[in-house]
Order: sequence, then structure tokens, then C-alpha cells
Amino acid sequence: MASEVIEKDIYGGKYHITHNPNAKGRAPRYRVNDTKPIGVTTVLGKTLSKDLMQWAVDCACEYLRDKLPVVTEKDLKQAARAYITKRDFGSSTGTEAHALVELFLKEKGNELATALEDSSKEAEKAYVAFVEWFNAVKPEVLGVEEVVYSPDLEYAGTYDCMLRINGLNYLCDFKTTNISKLAPKGVYADMFLQLGAYSLAHEEQRVYEEKQDGTDLFPVEGLMIISAKKNGQLDIVTNDDVGLTVGDCMQHFAFIMMIYRFMRETERRLLA
Repeated sequence: MASEVIEKDIYGGKYHITHNPNAKGRAPRYRVNDTKPIGVTTVLGKTLSKDLMQWAVDCACEYLRDKLPVVTEKDLKQAARAYITKRDFGSSTGTEAHALVELFLKEKGNELATALEDSSKEAEKAYVAFVEWFNAVKPEVLGVEEVVYSPDLEYAGTYDCMLRINGLNYLCDFKTTNISKLAPKGVYADMFLQLGAYSLAHEEQRVYEEKQDGTDLFPVEGLMIISAKKNGQLDIVTNDDVGLTVGDCMQHFAFIMMIYRFMRETERRLLA
């Protein structure tokens, strides 16, 4: 969700981390001291397989359905790129909605008003759905756009926010993912792996700082996916809702990191 470069000292000043969400090409999104840790989303993206082929076929069929009964050569070419158009539109809308929520949580009223004027209707619907939920639940905001780093597993990431609801500290991720047959609420299993990754790094830092001079970090007591769709529908899914503990999600991401390292190292040796 972050749009600005974030720099901060963590682990009592032992590490200086920089997150550049606008990095392009080979430029690192994260830098810790003189190292370039891998990002959480990169690890998951390169390790977990998703059924993107079927999605691309569905996009093409959806495009061609409006052209029936006559389909031209030009239509076929456009259909082949339909998934790219839909992907880019969804990504742009999600980025807009994330930025609006970030400004809202940081209470930047003037910037928020300007951003709303320039936002798409889809992004605004997702944002309004979030605000209506937030105003009804009235959570306490404990953190927004916090960068985390795990020295043990050498990865970094940025979670959307931490909210205290009914006395529990929830690490939250804001999603605008469309619904599907596998995810009628727009929530997928790997989203809990992502939150598990953030939690693992957060807790690693919190425990370290507690043993040193103390910490102002709150313990993670729950994980929450806030799924605000572009049609204004909103669903909340927590780790308890799917029978998982925070520890489960943390441990399973650690397994994913082991697989990621195995794949990268084996690929390197095959190319040698």
C-alpha cells in the first residue's frame, strides 16, 4: 500500500532499512544496511503456482462473447491480450484504493480529498466500503505501513496496518482482489502466508528489542484480511475463521522460504 520511500532504524538501531515501493527493473525494493533482502511478495510469487492460464482463457472468452456471432481476426488478437488489459486495470484500481485507505488511516485529510477527486469509481467504492466498516467497528490504529525485516531468514516486507479490535492486535492486509470460484470473498489461502511472513519478522524484531532496552512494538495476536471489492462489497476474514493460529501462518511461511531457497540454489547450480 505504501507509495512513499520509507527509511527507519530497527532492532534498536542495529539495522537501517529502506523501502522504495517505486523501484523499477533490477533496482531493489528493500535495502538493509548494505544488503538487499528478498521481498515477501517476491518469495510467494516465485514459489507458489497459481492457475493464471485458466484465468487468461476466461478473459479471452469473456471478450469474444460480446463479439458473437461474428468474430474477426482483429477480435482474436484483442482477445489474446484481454487478460493483460484486465490485469493492468485491476492493479491500477487496487493501487488507487490502497493509497486512499493509507491516507485515511494516517488522517491526511487534505491529501485524501485531492486523491478522491482523481480516483476511479471502482477504487472509491472499495475505499468507501472500508471506511464504513472502520467507522462501525471503531478499531484503534496501532500502526500503518510498517516495514519489517527478518535477519534470520533474510527477507523484508511492509504490512498495511495493525488494528486493535475487541482487545486483540490484528495484523491486517487490505485487498481488492476480485471474487472467483475458489475465493467467493476474494480471499485466497496465500494471503495468510503473506501475513504470516510479516508477523514472523515483526515478532522476531519485537522479541529481540524486548531483550535489549525494551520495545514499543505490539505483539501480533490475530491476522485479518480486509477484502474490499471494486463493486463496494466488503468481507473480513481472520485466521480464526479458517482454523489457523498466528503461529501456523508464521511456521508455514518459514517452510515456503526453505522451498524458495532450494529452488533458487538448484536453478543456480543447473546454470553453472
